[in-house]
Amino acid sequence: MEANTDVSRVSLNFGNVKDSDPTNLRIRARVVMSKLAADSLVEKVLAESSQKANPTSSIVVAFNVAEGNQPKFIEVLNRILDQESTSGVFGPLIKLKKKGLASFSTATHSSKVYFTITFSDALKDSFAEQLAAFTGLGLGEIASSQENEITLVISSKHDFNDLIALRHTEATMTAALFNHLRLEFVFKKHKSLVVKLVEFLTNVDENITKEPAVQFLNFFVNLTLDLRFASTSQLNIELQKRMKSLIERIEEKKLPESAYEDITDLATLCDGDIIINGALPGLVALNVEVSARGFGNYVSRYLREREEQEN
Repeated sequence: MEANTDVSRVSLNFGNVKDSDPTNLRIRARVVMSKLAADSLVEKVLAESSQKANPTSSIVVAFNVAEGNQPKFIEVLNRILDQESTSGVFGPLIKLKKKGLASFSTATHSSKVYFTITFSDALKDSFAEQLAAFTGLGLGEIASSQENEITLVISSKHDFNDLIALRHTEATMTAALFNHLRLEFVFKKHKSLVVKLVEFLTNVDENITKEPAVQFLNFFVNLTLDLRFASTSQLNIELQKRMKSLIERIEEKKLPESAYEDITDLATLCDGDIIINGALPGLVALNVEVSARGFGNYVSRYLREREEQEN
């Protein structure tokens, strides 16, 4: 497989980032277009959950929770999802539930609580029809004969407890995060992906193949790019402006007062360790892994302190 695969890596580093640094904060999102990968993910989750969770056309979120804390964790999670307000962190899920487009279930096995988001039959049927049209045009053939993977990793040697301490020397929490941060994009593509993708897109709309985004794929042939900055001040002025705008929007985000206790309980009980899996049978596998130690402490201390300072 490797002989037929081009692997490209692009990394963006802020602060004195070293390859040997420990990784105490990590978010990895991985999407694999492959029938084998999709089927394997389903089997893996079924085995790990003792058949209690199935990511087929669903989203399964696995929280690492000590067995003694699991009943309380489920109680808090259900309380959040049963609330009327749709403005909080879980607002989009509550909206889906209210509209009858999704249902939720929980199960426990070993040290994990499995939270499954199951979409309604009507929604799944509608999506299946659209998906069948695309697979019939050649997408299914690509997934059956190739494995193409996109991975995004955000990591830092600082966990959320460190970030709270750094907050005293930085203007904002987000600025503290950029004290030591690595963003890495990895694209593994089959050598014939572009050819097959052009054939597929031509069946949809031949003009799409002329788009810069499609042409840009040709440049990802074992590309390696490593960009390093001591701080965001080394970025060009335009990027600095966009970064500042992004930081301001992040810092302006507020949780409803009623959400503080519940979010803190959830984050503390699982200590920020979360795995999200989903699969489209025979086509795509999705995996997101989050390790964010101290996130519960961050929510309870930093956000509440910021709220009190503003009031």
